[in-house]
Amino acid sequence: MKAKVIWIILGAALSLQIAALIYQVVYYESVLAYGKTIALRIRPIDPYSPFTGRYVNLRLDGFYMEMPKGVKCRDRKCELKLFLTFKENDGISEPDEVLTAPPPDDRAYLLMKGTGMSGNVHFDYPFDRFYMKEEKAKRVDRDSRILNAGEAVVIVKALGGKGVVENVLISGVPISQYIDELEDYDSYE
Repeated sequence: MKAKVIWIILGAALSLQIAALIYQVVYYESVLAYGKTIALRIRPIDPYSPFTGRYVNLRLDGFYMEMPKGVKCRDRKCELKLFLTFKENDGISEPDEVLTAPPPDDRAYLLMKGTGMSGNVHFDYPFDRFYMKEEKAKRVDRDSRILNAGEAVVIVKALGGKGVVENVLISGVPISQYIDELEDYDSYE
């Protein structure tokens, strides 16, 4: 009898883990498919981590915005969750407005954690990595032509306040394609 109960508990735990994994994948893919596009300027570099693999460190700058009306910190410094909307300026998204609820219109927005202080809120973007295939990531890491190629932009899809990194563009070209177009890519080791 005990063995049967143990197997039932193990089966239920495994089923919950699989369901959670499926939910995360479906949610991620739905944000990419139906989310609004936000394009943010970055300065890419590519570090290596033995536990997470190769990725482009997006290096997005933090920024300050005025505290929304009606929001006050009880202490000198407080942690807040607010909705940040974006406006487009020459193809690049810029923070526009901080709200206490999702915007009533169809603007792109992210739910972000901020630090409130002296009537302002400081934000750091919730995403900082773009993972690539190992051989291409090595190239980004070591080729200064890629790092100094021109304007680097991260494309983020936003849906329901959640942001998912879709791609990194260098001078308007996806980074994987940009690497493929370099003349000596095949000879790189």
